[in-house]
Amino acid sequence: MSHFTTIQTQIRDLDALRVACAEMNLKLLANSKCRGYAGTTRLAPHVIQLKGPYDIAVEPSKENDGSYGLTTDWWDGHVAKEVGTGYGRLLQSYGVHKTMSEARSRGLRSTRRIEADTQARLLAAAQPPKQPTTARRRRLITMSQTLRFNPGGHIDCLYTEAIDLRALGRLQVVRATDIRFCEKTQLWNVRCASSGQLLHSHPSRETCLVWERENLGPPNPEKPRSANTLPNLKPVTGRL
Repeated sequence: MSHFTTIQTQIRDLDALRVACAEMNLKLLANSKCRGYAGTTRLAPHVIQLKGPYDIAVEPSKENDGSYGLTTDWWDGHVAKEVGTGYGRLLQSYGVHKTMSEARSRGLRSTRRIEADTQARLLAAAQPPKQPTTARRRRLITMSQTLRFNPGGHIDCLYTEAIDLRALGRLQVVRATDIRFCEKTQLWNVRCASSGQLLHSHPSRETCLVWERENLGPPNPEKPRSANTLPNLKPVTGRL
């Protein structure tokens, strides 16, 4: 079975934030003054130095959950021009680099792709050995995962434990499918969790899992469909 997962990106890794800032030609400074409206300044543990008149203060969250909050002055759109409305482009870049860091820490390789609609698509897969066996190659293929990073700062994917998704932010998880063995047909069936409609059948459960990743993950740009939908079905709603 699979689960649609949406992650609201939270900043938890200052190193990944520093890389994201550098990619956007911005600087992350420690123990620096943050510029605000009318020339006011205040000291912050970390500051993202912008090119315009205002900066972004980066401070530990009041929830004391290991995340960092961002504070700025949005007046006249100066900050939004550089990092996106609601820090959207900054969070998107941070999410990509944090995911790539998590993948590397688990010995995975990742491939990044920027789509025409400015969404970033990241494929994280197991690093194959020089001469993998056929069985080993099949296992590597099933570990491939695609994540889509949206400009607003949230991430779409199928739930996976190949990397720790909680390290990226807060998760919303929705059941997508059930996979069960049918004694009558002697096949594994993939069914929509909300309607029970049959989507795919195969003698191999592993093949059904691969089918789910290929057809239920973030949409391929060459085969457009809405995120969090099953093929030819209405959007799946509801939470676990």
